[in-house]
Amino acid sequence: MGFARGVVMQGVNRLWERLSGYFLNTSWMVFERFFTLGLNFLISIVLARHLGVSDFGIFSYAVSLVALFSVAGHVGLSGILVKEFVSKSSDRLVVLQAGFLLKSSGYLLGVILLICFSYMTGEGVESVVLVILACGLLFQALEIVDFYFQSEVRAKLPSIARMVAISIASLVKLFGVFLGMGIIYFAASNVLYLMLLGLGFSYVFVRYANVGNVFAVDWGVVLLKAKSLLGDGALVFLGSIFALIYMKIDQVMLKWMVGSEAVGVYSVAAVLSEAWYFIPVAVVSSLFPRLVNLRESGDEIGYYKNIQVLMDFLFWLAFLVALLIGGMSDFIIVSFYGPEYADAGGVLAVHIWASVFVFMRALLSRWIIIEKVLVFSVVTQGMGALFNIVLNWFLIPEYQEIGAAYATLVSYAVAGYFSLLLSRKTRKMFWIMSRAVFGLYRMFVWVRTRQVSAK
Repeated sequence: MGFARGVVMQGVNRLWERLSGYFLNTSWMVFERFFTLGLNFLISIVLARHLGVSDFGIFSYAVSLVALFSVAGHVGLSGILVKEFVSKSSDRLVVLQAGFLLKSSGYLLGVILLICFSYMTGEGVESVVLVILACGLLFQALEIVDFYFQSEVRAKLPSIARMVAISIASLVKLFGVFLGMGIIYFAASNVLYLMLLGLGFSYVFVRYANVGNVFAVDWGVVLLKAKSLLGDGALVFLGSIFALIYMKIDQVMLKWMVGSEAVGVYSVAAVLSEAWYFIPVAVVSSLFPRLVNLRESGDEIGYYKNIQVLMDFLFWLAFLVALLIGGMSDFIIVSFYGPEYADAGGVLAVHIWASVFVFMRALLSRWIIIEKVLVFSVVTQGMGALFNIVLNWFLIPEYQEIGAAYATLVSYAVAGYFSLLLSRKTRKMFWIMSRAVFGLYRMFVWVRTRQVSAK
């Protein structure tokens, strides 16, 4: 009896150590994102008031355009790299070298394309801002360090690097506001943040990583691995292009079809709405290694049970955020940004509900990677992009910023939920999401069943 109790206690202790590690890892990621959210929120208020609706619109348009061109550096590798680092069969040094090669090449291509685009279409200050922001992409290949530490369940290290970088860059921006600087200065401060973040990631990697000499490159092996990663990530990469289109095309189309002031109003609402998107990414990224291990161990019941619990949590968290922010949207906008941005209140009240589908989509994206059904990432994201472009085309001329918000909401719902009905392979996740959405009804049925059983 005593022996059995000892074995059970050892098992419980090992489970607790594992779960506490995941919890601590998630806590660091969430804390860092809250810290970043708070600073970015404060800086956005100061910048919006300082620059005014028109200039803030130009700045936001440029940031959105850079995000669209940055897709060349994502190469669809974020989740795949974490999975490769976790996998015991992979040489982590080779994975790191191949991943960095692909991402740095992609970001360099993005910079070249963006500079060409700004030269052909930009005008005056707008063109200069685009070129400056493009330079920041050169440092983003170092984000691979973050993926490495995610796989190690050691988010504390890159999180600290991010907080230091954002703190310094924020102080530089506040100093610029004090001096009365224009949007070129603030574009340069965005690049400064990415440069500092790259340096921080480099220091953390050199100091704490244990993968060998990264400069000892066996080009034959690395290029072969890069080709393999590129093949695995090709579909995710295409899906990432579609995802960025339906996440950022609204501001670009508003600029082209209405003007920079409409972008300024809309972007204020989008900043407040999208600021919450880090939460599902932090939670799912931290638990992703656990889901991979459950799937590889063959524990399908435990695997899907964990997914359902996590999906329930993400839905209800998003629902509460949307209910709170949507109900106070006018008050929030006017209180923080001033009456000049009052029209953004209605935009925020609509846009914030897209977070329900964004939160659930974060888990769906990782499930797609684990199950190796990457083609569905392309299909669902492609449908979202198509719906967003078409709806924006018809709604923006008539309803302007509000029309763009509704287009975003519908396209997110299509990409992250309804499109899963199209295939038998993804319908399982559709029903998991549906059970999360109808959680209150499920609870009512459970309570009612218990009452009937008691009688």
